[in-house]
Order: sequence, then structure tokens, then C-alpha cells
Amino acid sequence: MLRVLEKRVPGIHTPPGGEQLEVMLGNRRPMQFSSGAPEPGDILIAGDSSSALDLLYHLAGEEIPGPWGSLICHTQWAGRGRRGRKWSSGKGNIFGALLLPEMPPSWENLEPLAAGFFISSGLSKRGFKTGVKWPNDLISSGRKIGGILVERKNGLTAAGIGINLNSSPGPEPSGRGFLPPGNLTSEGGDRVPPAALWEFLVKDFKKMYYDTVDKMSAEEFTRMLGPRLEFYGKKLRLLLPSGEIIAGFHSGLDTGGGLRVLSGGAQRVLTSAEIISAGPEKAHGLPEYTPERE
Repeated sequence: MLRVLEKRVPGIHTPPGGEQLEVMLGNRRPMQFSSGAPEPGDILIAGDSSSALDLLYHLAGEEIPGPWGSLICHTQWAGRGRRGRKWSSGKGNIFGALLLPEMPPSWENLEPLAAGFFISSGLSKRGFKTGVKWPNDLISSGRKIGGILVERKNGLTAAGIGINLNSSPGPEPSGRGFLPPGNLTSEGGDRVPPAALWEFLVKDFKKMYYDTVDKMSAEEFTRMLGPRLEFYGKKLRLLLPSGEIIAGFHSGLDTGGGLRVLSGGAQRVLTSAEIISAGPEKAHGLPEYTPERE
């Protein structure tokens, strides 16, 4: 059920006004938060916030029973991505956060990739063809249209999900990704109110979670997902945390979610790196993903 969050949280949240609700909901009108007790799986429609994750953690428990409780914000003034990077938060886009159940221990490091795969699949079901770039980006037509950030705090696990639905930020600073930003509307999708799409994505995420985590091992999942990732088999240049730049072929995932790179005739597994370019040259002999065989 969609509920408007009328609670003001100093430094974190300002309740949405009529204009903000129109941007997020279109002609749809949700229940007011004060009209009934919150229930598991409710989606809160929030106004402007420091970040969707900040607000989710503040409300988790009483106002947002979990797992699967979620919220979507009109805008964020301190949205963040990996390594604390600022996330641009234009109006009309999706700035959501979702409480997740505890994954089996073997899946813990796979949470961002799994979340990206579930969201990408949900977007594709609504006609927005997207893919996942390791480790946490959403890609459409060669442009970055979103990202996933999974955090653990106060004994809870949550996914922050940002999707450029109707507008795009400016280019990222040099060295922070080589793909230009894009948005789903510019890639041929119909305009959809952010809250309506978020409601669908959360429901589909939950279904895919149980269809995947309950039925597959972590090894089976990474073997399935690796060939589906953007730039699989392509020659990459990667920036390591040390500042070193290496080149090698994207050869899938290891069972912990690390990127497998074939470099200099040897396999390397990278757990932290930035893909800074991908060339047309492809590796030979890697398993291929063919959708028609699904």
C-alpha cells in the first residue's frame, strides 16, 4: 500500500507538498500515513530528504516494518553512491530504499549484484531494456541510468536504488566512469510517475529474490549472471584502488561477486576496481549468454 509520509524529521526529511506528490504519483492518490497502522511491504511516499537510505534507517521498525518495507523520495540533498560519492538527485527520478531480508552467508557479498539484476530485470519487464555493469551500475543503450548501494546499519540491510527516469545528471568527473549519463525516457520509454514504477519494481524484486536465492546457490547465480553483465568478454581497462591501471578481458564473476579478468594469460579476481574503458576486442572461448535459450 502506498502511504504519504507526513512526519517531519529535522535534518533528514521534509513532508511532500501537493506539487511534489503530483510529480511522484501523477493522478494517483495514496493513503495518508496517519490513516492506519503501517504494514509490512508498505511503500512510503516521502518529500525531500538527506537520502532515501538515511530516512529508511531512521524509520525502520515502527514506521517501516521489514523486510520489504520501502520508501521513495521526491529529491535527495545528500544522496550517495559507492565510496561516499555524491549522487545527483533531479526531480522526477527514482530515489528509493528497500529493507532486505538477511541473505544466506554465501550470498552476502553478492547483494549489490543481485539487487542490480533484480531491478534491471524488472525495468526490462516494463519495457525499459537495461543491463548491469559490475559492480553496481544500471546501463541502457550505452549510458548509465542508475546505481545500487547496499548498506548494513543497526543490524539491518537495505538497498538504496537510484534510477534516472525522466532526467539525467551532468557527466561524472574524470576517472569516475566512462559512460555518459542517460535516462529511461530519453531511451524510448513512456513517461511513468516514479512512485508507480517503484511500486512495480519492489514487488518484482521480492518475487525474483525468492525465485533466485531460495532456488540457486551463490555459485549457480554467479555462473548465470557473469555472461549477462555489460562488457562481458570485452577487453577492459580498470583502475585499481592503488592507482594502478590494468588491462584484461572481462571473464565473468567468481562466487563472491569479484570480477574475473583474464590478463597476461592469467586469471585475476578484482573485488574493488573501476572499469574506465571497454574496447571492441573480445576474448575467445568464454561461455556466452543467449537469451533465446532461457
